[in-house]
Amino acid sequence: MNFDQRKKLFNKYQDKLYIKLELQNQEQRVSYADKNNIKKNDLQQVLFSLLLQLYLIRSSKISKTCSCWHVQSLKDSQNSGVCIWKNDYCIFHSSYSYHSKIRNQILCKNYAQEDCREQEQCGFDYGLCIDFVDCSFFNKDQCQESSYKCVSDGSKSVQMQECSDYKTENACTNKNYHGKYRVWIWGTEKICTEVTTCELLPSYLTNHSMFKSGIDGCTISEKGYGCTKQMGSCTQYVYNIQCFESISRKDNCFWDSKNSRCVEKVCENPPFTQDYECKSYLSQCTTNGVYCVLRKQCSDALGQKCEYHKNQCCNTAPELLTNYL
Repeated sequence: MNFDQRKKLFNKYQDKLYIKLELQNQEQRVSYADKNNIKKNDLQQVLFSLLLQLYLIRSSKISKTCSCWHVQSLKDSQNSGVCIWKNDYCIFHSSYSYHSKIRNQILCKNYAQEDCREQEQCGFDYGLCIDFVDCSFFNKDQCQESSYKCVSDGSKSVQMQECSDYKTENACTNKNYHGKYRVWIWGTEKICTEVTTCELLPSYLTNHSMFKSGIDGCTISEKGYGCTKQMGSCTQYVYNIQCFESISRKDNCFWDSKNSRCVEKVCENPPFTQDYECKSYLSQCTTNGVYCVLRKQCSDALGQKCEYHKNQCCNTAPELLTNYL
């Protein structure tokens, strides 16, 4: 507060001054101050000190009783679900209640956004991690970024529920409380139900991992959009966007970019010639100088006939081998 502001306040209260302060839950009263008994400069200092204490108490009270302390402008408060702008500062809307809980003595403000939204007791709003109040606190367009528990129903941010509890198509486009996708069924009775087949997964999913997280056993269609069941073997995949795993195994497919084909992830398939390349592909692989092979025991390399040396076939190599390639 600058001098002019202090002077303005002084002129307003210079005849009779009465300020009620709440400090540490005890009411303190400052009696009437007679301007004839207190010098003008002294009264200004007293008034300034009292107003400063009142400001600090009020600020502390707001940050303790609500989560609006981080909102710094009228524009931000208008975008907030529970904060309103009044007398040049933001306050908690009277129609909401707030319950402050300290869990594990961890302050939400210490979390970055990605960690914050995963905490049950926290939520991310306007650049800061704050105590979680309710999903309706967050902007409907950022509710998923604010807390893992919140989704948009098209008009506001709401908490995730069971499929049958959603009554609108917009709300039904999000995951349910268990992380499963839902689909809106049009018919005599419009209902929201859990997706159980690959083909019904949302069209906004764009890659293998997204479809697989929706339903295990699904992958992206060869069209580059939409979902389909995983194939029985890696060689059945036509494009690299699908080449990750078959229905019977996990992470067992490899895209051979040299030959543009999807192959089983075994040592003999990748087109590598160096040990570090083979090892990075599968830890149990090494090279024989031409392609990757299964890494064996050291004793297996002793006393065995040489097949290749310096990119040439040795005279001990099998007759069916005529060149290095």
